[in-house]
Amino acid sequence: MFQIKNIGILGGGAWGVTIASLCASKAKNVYVFTEKSSSSSIANAQHTLSLKFNAQHVEFTDDTSKIHNIDLLFIAVPSKSLINVINNIHKKQDITNIPIVICSKGFVYHQASHYLISEYLLKIGVQSPIAVLSGPNFAEDLMAKKPTQSLIGSKELDFAKTIQATMNNDYFYAGISSDIDGMQVCGASKNIYAIGAGILKGLDVGDNCSAAFLSSCIRELYDIVKFGFNGIPDTVLGPSGSGDLILTCSNFTSRNTYFGYLIANGTEKIESLISKRTIEGYDATKHMQNFCIQKNIDAKIIKLIFNILYNNTDCRVLLDFIYEGINKA
Repeated sequence: MFQIKNIGILGGGAWGVTIASLCASKAKNVYVFTEKSSSSSIANAQHTLSLKFNAQHVEFTDDTSKIHNIDLLFIAVPSKSLINVINNIHKKQDITNIPIVICSKGFVYHQASHYLISEYLLKIGVQSPIAVLSGPNFAEDLMAKKPTQSLIGSKELDFAKTIQATMNNDYFYAGISSDIDGMQVCGASKNIYAIGAGILKGLDVGDNCSAAFLSSCIRELYDIVKFGFNGIPDTVLGPSGSGDLILTCSNFTSRNTYFGYLIANGTEKIESLISKRTIEGYDATKHMQNFCIQKNIDAKIIKLIFNILYNNTDCRVLLDFIYEGINKA
């Protein structure tokens, strides 16, 4: 197993701060790299960590020169800004030999091609072990120390076990999987399906209809992972698949679900909504739609959500899709 003393986290948002809280008790130093280390939100986050987790050795900083001291780097920035963040750091500090844990969910778009985040890291020359952390993990619950399950994906078992030993405690447990690609596809896709779930909530269709929609999403995601990415289909049935999907789609804590709800209400245009907040599922929908076309995968739900977002299709096409499924049953 690897020796982990110093940990770095890219991203000082809720998820980055939560990861810091999980690692604080076992690492010697935890550095949370942010763009504005002196902002009041960062100061409040550090104060919360100190009070609730006795994590005085967690440092929020914009000094990326400290990256050369770390043994493990967590990436917890929105996927839309990930390339810029990584490139800006990579210009100053070589990160290709630092073991990395991907906590961001989504695809990245580079030089007219769509990539999983792990694929992009390999493309820029990362030679160290890469892992993915994903599951039904709302930061608020974890910060309140409520029981939470997650999954660590890596092709290197010893590396996964090291991350496990660094993070697991009496309220957080992360299992291990080798399906790093399947986990990333699930993490990105659940944001797409959450937009659809939010639309149905906005249409006030009720819980029965919403549950039928989620079951269809899980079935479609199963095929995408299996046939599109050669992943392990059972990943879709685990915490990083259906677990994360159900949590995200059932709760307005999810920005993507709430975004879908607002679309269905029709009180504000989509362009206005995405300009105000980070909606991971918006860009992910376009990436996944293009991928499914390339791979000749019949992903009906992805296509419907794509048309709603990008072609101004009426939201009620999702309801028509569910009725069609009922009639075929």
